[in-house]
Amino acid sequence: MVDPPVGDPARATATPPAGDAADQCALSVGDDADAVAAVTRWSPRQLEERPARRAAGAQDLLLVDVRQPGERSIVTIPGALAVPLDAILEGRGLAEISREGDVTLYCRSGARSEQAALALLAAGYRSVARLDGGILAWIGEVSPDLPRY
Repeated sequence: MVDPPVGDPARATATPPAGDAADQCALSVGDDADAVAAVTRWSPRQLEERPARRAAGAQDLLLVDVRQPGERSIVTIPGALAVPLDAILEGRGLAEISREGDVTLYCRSGARSEQAALALLAAGYRSVARLDGGILAWIGEVSPDLPRY
């Protein structure tokens, strides 16, 4: 379980992305180092082990893809719930994300999922993590046959 962040996670505001999908992960996460440090990071290998732990009776895991639909059409991690970052930041996507169990977020390389994690912690979610390195790290370490973008 993750303790709520120290400081003002609301300072993690999105700035509109420019350019291609690669640029979209370059969103600002603010400068509150304590809040950023409060976000648990899972390596791709650790996340890969979670379904086996869940089958063995461990606490449930909700995997949330915060990328845009066009990105998800290229590649996704099976079983992920699609809730774009902007829906989380605006609050309209929170109803789709259960407060029960662990929530793990991912994007392309990690910046957007960190923003989403900070927003969820600020909204009172208790067990929030992100995939360190995003789907690119997942592809590199777990599923190298999946397409990269």
